[in-house]
Amino acid sequence: MHLKYVTKTPSGTYEYRRQVPARLRAAVGKREIKKVLGNTEAQAMAAYSRTHVAIEKLLTKAKAPQLQQEMVRTALMDFKEALRRVEELGIDPKAPVFSEEGGYDPKSIQRDAYIASIAAKYPLDTEGNPDVTSPVDSMVISLLGAGPKVKAPAPTFDDAVRVYIEEKHLLEPAEKKQLLQVQLIAREFKAALNGKPPALPALKREHGRAVRDFMLTEKKRKPESVERYLNTVRAIINMAIKEFDLECGNPFMGLEVKKDPTATKKSKRDPLPAEVLRKVTERIHGHAGEEVQIIWDLLAGTGCRPQEVTGLRAEDVRVDSPIPHIRIEWHDHRRVKDEITQRWVPLVGKALDAAKTALKLTKTSKRHRDTAAHMLFPTYGRDGGAGAVSAAIMSKHMRLITTNPKHVLYSLRHNAKDNLRKAGVALEVQNMILGHTNAGVSEGYGGDEAVLQVTSAAMAKAFGG
Repeated sequence: MHLKYVTKTPSGTYEYRRQVPARLRAAVGKREIKKVLGNTEAQAMAAYSRTHVAIEKLLTKAKAPQLQQEMVRTALMDFKEALRRVEELGIDPKAPVFSEEGGYDPKSIQRDAYIASIAAKYPLDTEGNPDVTSPVDSMVISLLGAGPKVKAPAPTFDDAVRVYIEEKHLLEPAEKKQLLQVQLIAREFKAALNGKPPALPALKREHGRAVRDFMLTEKKRKPESVERYLNTVRAIINMAIKEFDLECGNPFMGLEVKKDPTATKKSKRDPLPAEVLRKVTERIHGHAGEEVQIIWDLLAGTGCRPQEVTGLRAEDVRVDSPIPHIRIEWHDHRRVKDEITQRWVPLVGKALDAAKTALKLTKTSKRHRDTAAHMLFPTYGRDGGAGAVSAAIMSKHMRLITTNPKHVLYSLRHNAKDNLRKAGVALEVQNMILGHTNAGVSEGYGGDEAVLQVTSAAMAKAFGG
């Protein structure tokens, strides 16, 4: 019997035994997971699947303890819960408590009985009234006693953040990075307004300036970072205005952040000079593991983003196609930035050789075969894998060749851009290859095969394929 993580103990029982990665031990609470599956092979086979799935879920949860939203109870949430409870009692919270003739609604006795039963749960205060401490119970009592006269509380920024996270599906494991950033921005938003920002309809321009200045001065963030954070704030509030049917503006729109004119995006990274590129490539091929070598060659030969390459599955690599290419697509183990980022990138030269080598590994390496969804790179085809391969290349290889802070792994994208420019490739075709947006809506038309023919010819000119 060959089952992963299963061993036969000296006593003759079958045991599921699995080491917990060091980074997860604090969350799991142990260094090793052990579970007896049974005394016979048949018992072990029967219990294996259930046990393995349960432990996989446990480790997945431990990997992302912050994936659950930092839930802040709001008055609007309590109100919606109170509405639900009233409806469960068989009472329409929108129905008037009094009839048109001024008398009680036929269900008034029932309403009073429910109010009394809720109030009975609480002790009396000094004036002899029930001391109802639960905000939801308090709202239920109000709805039962006053009906439609009780208005919903105005949504707050916390409500807006919750809706944004739900609508953007940020609780999915692959969206962890974006979720954590939204949560960070929400904390700084509230801190800038002394922890008590006004309801959304009451937000003013002065609040926008306070948040901006807090990020710039108190948090000492760079203007470019503050601008990105404020863009997220704008998106959160705009979505809330739409989802909550608010009739108010967004005071963060058009809020300017003064930037250093010398600190441009272009100045942060440089393409690698030819000699540096050659030496780093030689260093990686002489000292790095096979996965890192392949990833480096694919990055250098396609201009793809690191996460686009590390997130490839075996099925995304089409070396036997009339035009060999890789497919950058959205899947459960990797998200892509947006629609234009999803594309087919031709493979030529060393990139094609690297892709073929990678596919051979998936057929010969047990570790590759066992990887979920047949990820092309088991070590790095995971959440945070792109950062891990970047750190490995930078610290172990590139920094031994160049200490220029503008020389980073992302520099390979700049090298690819320069290669395409020098080859005389039209800007529109450059953008198709690199996953950049072209102006206008025309980029949404045409088939992938036709685009692939155009981009393949461009790649052959730029990369000598």
